[in-house]
Amino acid sequence: MEAYEAAFEASGAIGFSATAPQNSEGKQLAFILWDERAMQAFVAELDKRGLDLSPLYLGTIDPTEFPEPSSLPHEANIRQTAPFHFALTIRNTGESAWTFRPDGGCAPMVIESLSGERLWQQGPNACAGVGQLPVEVLPGQTYTQTFAWDGKDSARQPIPPSIYRVRLGSGPFSAQTLFTLP
Repeated sequence: MEAYEAAFEASGAIGFSATAPQNSEGKQLAFILWDERAMQAFVAELDKRGLDLSPLYLGTIDPTEFPEPSSLPHEANIRQTAPFHFALTIRNTGESAWTFRPDGGCAPMVIESLSGERLWQQGPNACAGVGQLPVEVLPGQTYTQTFAWDGKDSARQPIPPSIYRVRLGSGPFSAQTLFTLP
């Protein structure tokens, strides 16, 4: 199984390995990849090394999802703070305070091409149950959460210069904007 682990590392795919689930019909090792792009990179590396897929259980995590728009009075905006860093700012536009629970380090973030192809994602599906303490936002005040990305897709390949869409979320709030990758 070490050869499979080495192929996984060499592929650069984002994901994790584990003991195969009991209901996986004799499979010995499981690899759960971030998305189809990561899966393709891993399978290509297995093929390159001549490794058989039959002892493996392969899967992908569910695509990162964003909450339904919040009914709380708010504005949500994204600004790019550095080439691969973004800030999601949520402003309470109502007349009374409201409280929400941010997603912490597992807040949903998606990088997409303008055609909608998902190039990279992180999100609550991969880290269920991880969160922060509730935050109270008074009328007119803001809450800002920062996000970082390394400029690579889920197969760890650099994304070429172009215009892309970033989608960010925190608790019941989300926003999207276009950005240029130099």
